[in-house]
Amino acid sequence: MNTKILFLAAFAFLTVSSAQAGFVDNGTYTKDTGSGLDWLDWSSTLGLTGSEALDSNDGWRYATADEASDLMANFFPVFDGITDTSLELDLSYQDKFNDLLSLFGQTGIVTGGAKTVYAQLAEGGVIGARESLDGRGFLAFDLRLPDTYDATEANDIMGIALVRSPVTVEVTEPATLGLLGLGLAGLGLSRRRRIS
Repeated sequence: MNTKILFLAAFAFLTVSSAQAGFVDNGTYTKDTGSGLDWLDWSSTLGLTGSEALDSNDGWRYATADEASDLMANFFPVFDGITDTSLELDLSYQDKFNDLLSLFGQTGIVTGGAKTVYAQLAEGGVIGARESLDGRGFLAFDLRLPDTYDATEANDIMGIALVRSPVTVEVTEPATLGLLGLGLAGLGLSRRRRIS
């Protein structure tokens, strides 16, 4: 009996403590639970200059190249550690492209009807992805650093990559509560044994 209780408590602890990072769509922004950053939907800044986007979104700032690289690596592991590249990937990444499109919003359609999801970084860098332009069966993903685009001009197929670090409220970890409960259960069992 006691072995079963300890086994169940250990299983519950391991299950609770193994949460992984992910993305939560909050309507106008996406929460990256891994980095803790909020990413403003890129489609909401479509057609704005960087200054206009910052002026109309208090508390937000340009995403850095490192933050953009980390974001892209979460969707497409081939980007891990890369900060300046353009890749063509096969259609096995279509679901990841669709996730990116769903979370950050479609920013345009280029020649041939290919959907795009692009945003400018500070100093003219760019992050994003597009479907194949000519139906060759690949997706193109970009992470380009400064001077790729003029951030002082509005662009009709890309938004502005803005992030914020939300105000955090300290919340007790579920695993800590599990340990506390296990300790209290152990104390209760030891008291029960003494009384018997």
